Amino acid sequence: MKIEPRKPITPFDFGQAAGAWFNTPGGKEYALRLWVWHSAATLIVLMICLPLMLPHYGEILEAVWRVNQQTLSGQPSEQLSLALWAALGKVAFPSVLFAVGLMLSTSIGESALYRKYLLGAEPARIPLRFDIHTGRNLLAQLGFYALYMGIYMSGLLAITIIGGVFGLVFSPLGALVVVLGFVALLIVLIGYPIRFAPAAALTALDGKTHLWATKKVTKHRFWSLFGVYLVVYIGGYIGYYVVSLIGMLLISGNPDFLTAMSGFGGENPRLLVEATIDRFSNPLYMILGIIAMALMATALSAWILWIAGVSAYAVRWWHSDNPAEAFE
Repeated sequence: MKIEPRKPITPFDFGQAAGAWFNTPGGKEYALRLWVWHSAATLIVLMICLPLMLPHYGEILEAVWRVNQQTLSGQPSEQLSLALWAALGKVAFPSVLFAVGLMLSTSIGESALYRKYLLGAEPARIPLRFDIHTGRNLLAQLGFYALYMGIYMSGLLAITIIGGVFGLVFSPLGALVVVLGFVALLIVLIGYPIRFAPAAALTALDGKTHLWATKKVTKHRFWSLFGVYLVVYIGGYIGYYVVSLIGMLLISGNPDFLTAMSGFGGENPRLLVEATIDRFSNPLYMILGIIAMALMATALSAWILWIAGVSAYAVRWWHSDNPAEAFE
């Protein structure tokens, strides 16, 4: 497939883009079935990783709470900061395990959606598969995040060096350069996902792993995609956040637990976390905990698939504007 920029011929359809997850050849039936199976895969990741994190969560929240208390009092403590890093180190392995598991489950769900939406293909019975399509999707996702982090770190380094050089000449000028540099970096970091988010969808359509070529697909289409990505991302985040709050209330049974999670409450959050852990000795609360994780997995899955649907639409919109088709 020749991948090149194409000026839009087909009108952009916001409704089709935002609802692409439900607009596969399988319609709502396939969308709901995929949602159920992908939610189950996400739930497995949560059920494996969260119990590994929870025993240390009270210590982490207590360390965050103490650092915040000291900072607000104007007396930051290096010892408390070191204690926070030590607490975070205890969840390093489960955090990495969670990140890997979530990336795998996301790639499995996305590749199933792209396969159906862009190619009209679907495995028998269960839509999720760990196959060559998923592998390519995973590579595209890894490339997307690696390039994003590379741009971020390079930008910070450039701002530090250039701002420092100008600061040696004239301090206010150095400060101005740093501020302008951060503004420019922020614009790049917002624009980057729009230009490269459809990389995995393009990979599914072409059967080859793509990243850099994705900018040709989104060229001339940035602002249309920016609007729909913004709505879907913020809408999905709000939905996931609300469901997560409900889930945490089910797990803790204490509204103060939500304040404690912020690290700015008046009470040591470790006490609330330990009280929550003690509740799990009761089978009823254990069931409520599983229900809470299921709710969060369902909301997270919906958010992931909703965004993936926009990427699928972006690639199909670009592909439908193939000028060669007008002469066939």
